[in-house]
Order: sequence, then structure tokens, then C-alpha cells
Amino acid sequence: MNVCLVSREYPPFFGGGIGTYNVQWARTLSRAGHRVVVVTVSDDGVQRREEADGLTVVRLPFLKGSDWSGPHPAIQSPRIAAAFRSLHPVSAFALQVEQVMPVLVREFSLDIIEVPDTGAVAWFGLNNRRMGGSWTALPPVVTTIHSPTAWIAHYNRQPLALRHDHELVAMEHEAALWSDALISPSSALAEWTTRQWGLPEGAVEVIPYPLGDLQDVAGAGPVQGRRDSFKLLFIGRLEPRKGIDTLLMAMAEMNDRRVELDAAGEDTPDPARPGKFGANSLESCRARIPAGSVRLLGRRPPEELSGLRAGADAVVIPSPMDNFPYVCVEAMAEGRLVIASSAGGTGEMIRHGVDGFLFEPGNAAALAGAIRSAMALGEEDRRRMMASAAHRIRDFCGNDQIVSRRLAQYERTIRRAVRTTVRTDSEPVVCINRGRAEPAAVAQLTHAVRATGEDFAHGWVETEAGVQAFSTPRLRTLSLSARILGPLVVRESALERAGVRELLRPGSDGGLHTESPWALAMELCAAGCTGACVPDVVTPVTTEELHPVERALIEELKMIHGSRGWRLLNKVYDVLHVVRGRGLRRPYHSGARG
Repeated sequence: MNVCLVSREYPPFFGGGIGTYNVQWARTLSRAGHRVVVVTVSDDGVQRREEADGLTVVRLPFLKGSDWSGPHPAIQSPRIAAAFRSLHPVSAFALQVEQVMPVLVREFSLDIIEVPDTGAVAWFGLNNRRMGGSWTALPPVVTTIHSPTAWIAHYNRQPLALRHDHELVAMEHEAALWSDALISPSSALAEWTTRQWGLPEGAVEVIPYPLGDLQDVAGAGPVQGRRDSFKLLFIGRLEPRKGIDTLLMAMAEMNDRRVELDAAGEDTPDPARPGKFGANSLESCRARIPAGSVRLLGRRPPEELSGLRAGADAVVIPSPMDNFPYVCVEAMAEGRLVIASSAGGTGEMIRHGVDGFLFEPGNAAALAGAIRSAMALGEEDRRRMMASAAHRIRDFCGNDQIVSRRLAQYERTIRRAVRTTVRTDSEPVVCINRGRAEPAAVAQLTHAVRATGEDFAHGWVETEAGVQAFSTPRLRTLSLSARILGPLVVRESALERAGVRELLRPGSDGGLHTESPWALAMELCAAGCTGACVPDVVTPVTTEELHPVERALIEELKMIHGSRGWRLLNKVYDVLHVVRGRGLRRPYHSGARG
């Protein structure tokens, strides 16, 4: 089978567990005799191909620098710059994927495309497909659910404050709905996405991550000898969703000089107070933790982690909820003693008291008790538990069975994939605020309405401040900020909804106009209508055609255009939505494109 894996995270840009998964799955598939093409990013602005380990790696230019200041000059275009600025930086990569994938499918005769949920990598392509574009002829798309942005924000205790955050959450949701199949590595994450995204039961198939290269080292780790101290190892970002605060509170609860902790991972901004979360958590507990017991090692390269595990008495994974952390897979495969939260994937991998120890998530006292239980193990029981962990993870994630299950899922998806059918309904539509829109643009918006079955469609607009990018219209993100939407094509029946006609007036060109297309879209969504976004349609809009608030928005955009502060841009949007109250009188309801 010819398989394409798409991910920004791929060596040397690991990022986290998604990168680890992609490299292990790509190598495992290749060794099983399948052709694998990986689409990822480059670090030098050059689009190139590499052949290594039986894999073809296609690298796309992405960032201008490591500071996320802008898309790389090699890919700069008004549309990519707009997506980067107005939606989310990862959208620059998603747009490139949409553009390059038809070429790769033809060249490599791809049978299936696998993408991650995180970052809505396939949103532009799948949106293209539902409108009958070039992606219609492409093979099925499987989305593997790793870490949805809404999941990350929830467990990191961070509100989705900016418009682009809400856009990304909605785009990840829609990309999943439009995919041909969904996979989750754990039942816990499958249940969460099914509930949060309103999916039918059984829509998400649960298949664990493969061991990959770890298959050869399963159970090979040396047994650590007993010492006067008991060293714990934490590997991961120092952030709320990884539970480093719970671990430090457990150490404070124990207040035991024998217990030491090495924390290997990047410290992150504290969502509740100034400073870094790991350092702040340690400072809060410092009075009750013996001096010198905790070392914050910072982020360590992957090649050092095995040595750190070998030097520890136990690996601790205190996440309040985690998908299927490779930290746990790696530790168990090497025959290490693991202490982990019972929530999420770790609770599915580990049998308490058999393969390791589990504790109630977020409960520092319970974690302290689990650490004491690990310390109390006799040498024989310790060896038995570590050997059991290695056998358990080999049975749970063995390469042969994961390849078999994944390929069976791929084949089922290929057989049942429903090709996008372009609808041919002839219900009359109306173009509102045609302005300088070319006939071809109006025709494309009309086609989008009829192909998708939505009630209205809009494209992107080009103002003095550049192209303005938006995702599919929905009440929540529309209410977050004023938008410069330009012309809309709307079904005549939708214009009869309550509150909609009042926003329309005859124009000098004989067509219908509205003072603000944004307000009209708000009313349509509030009335239960749904809309489509057509990024391929970019319409010039002059300031004279805009509402005064939208003209003020243009001035703000011009002022910060090209700056490093793309977050400032979104703050401007968020402030302006308060000034412009039109359309906010209707309460948000989840049925309106939520």
C-alpha cells in the first residue's frame, strides 16, 4: 500500500508525541513492505525531497524563523500570509498541503492520506473536496486524533482568548467531520472527541500507537540496584496538562529526603500568574521539599532520554489526562517501573499493581501513596513488575498487530470512501454586495452553496491591509470579532428568515446590498443557517464599501501589518467586536455551526 503521512512534527522537529508517533509509524510501515511518503516542514526555506530508511520525505518551507514571526519568504503569498496572520500560524502549512497533495498523489499513486487532528492540517484540502475541487479525486483521508486544541486548552487551564484560537478549534472539528475515518490511540480520547464533537458512537476507531523501534529493546533495560535514595524521573513539558504541579505537591506531601526528582522538559508560561509554570509550582512547594531534591533539567534531546530512564528508580507520568503518551510506552518497553495517572491512555496501558502503579489524577496524596508503594517493593517483586511492564506493552503495542489493524482500517476506509458528489440543486441564490467581484468569483461562490448544501458562502477579501482570512462561518467565531467578508451568495429561502431582510437594501447596481456582510452573516447563523468559506475566492474591497467600524479595523490592520505581533492583530479584532454590537443580541446556540 502507498501511504502518505502528513505532519509538521517530524525529525528533526519533534515537538512532542505527535512527532514521535509519525517517525515510529513511518518506519514500521516501511519495514512491513509499504511505500511511505511523509509530508513535513523544512528548516531552511527550501522545498526538497529526501530518501532515507526506505521513506520519501517531502519537506515544505514553513517558518521564517523559530519565533513564529511569519511564513517563510519562499512560500510568501497574500493568501498564506493572511492564513498565518488571521487564522493560526499552522494554517500556512495547511494551505501548502492543500496545494501540493494532488501532485504527490499522482506521482506516488497514493492509496490513503493520514493526517493529525492537531492544527487542522487537512482543513483546506477537505474544504476543497466538499466543494468539488481538485481534492475530489484524491484518496481517502484518515485523521488520527492526538491532541485537539480544545483538549489541550482545557487541561492546561487556558481560556481560548483570541479569535484565531476559536477558529482553530472549529477547523479541527470540521476537518474531523469531513474525514473518511477517525483513529484514536486510546479509548479515553475517543470518548472525549465523540462527546465534544457530537460524533456517532463508534465513529472513532481505537488503535494504539506502535512500538516501532522500541520493539527490539522490549524488556532489555537493566534493573536499577537499591540505593539510599529513590530517584523519580518526569519527562514532558512543564505545564498543567502534564501534572508537574501534582508531582511536586506529592513530594511536598512526602517530605522525604530519600526521594529525588529529575524533571526533563521545557518550562512553559504559567496560565495563572507571571513566570514559568514549573518554576512557580516548585517555588510554591519549596518549603516542604528537602533542599536539592528537585532538578529542573530543561528540554533534553531524545538520545539522552534512555540514559535518564536507566538512572531512575521510577518514571512518573502524573498527567490529569493524556492521550497515549509515548513517555509511558518507551518506559514500559525498556522495562522501567512506571507510576502514572489512571486517566487516559496510561490507565489503559498499565494494570495497577501488575505492570506499574496508578493513582487518581490530580490527587497529590494518592500519588505520594503510589510512590511509597514503589519504594516498598522488594527486589524480586520489583523485577517481576518491570518484566510484566515490558511484556504488557509488547502485547498492547506490538508492531505486527498494530500494522495489521491499521492496514485493515485503511482498507475498510478505501472501500467505503464516499466520493464528494457535487449537488445540482437549482434553488435561486442571490449575490449580496457584489461590488468588484468578478463573475467567475460569484460563480464559484454559487457553486460552493450548491455543492455543499450550505445556505450561504463567502470568500476572502483583499483590503488595503492585505487579504483577510476566515474559516467557515459560525456564530461563535462571528460574534468574537468584526469581519470584513465582502460579497456573499445566499439562498433566497435563507433571506426569508426573521431578522435577515431588515439588513438588506437595493443597491445602485440593481442588486441587494447590506451595510455589513458580517452583521448579515451573524443574523443568518443566529437564524439557524450555515455557511461555507471559499478561500480560493479573493475579492478586492475598497474602504468606501465598508462600514465605519470595518474601516477603523482596516486602519488598525495597516498600523500593525508586517509586525511581529500577530497576537496584537487578534486583540484588535476582539476589542472591535465589543464596539460593534450588531448581531450579538441573539444568544449563541450550539446548533448554529458551533
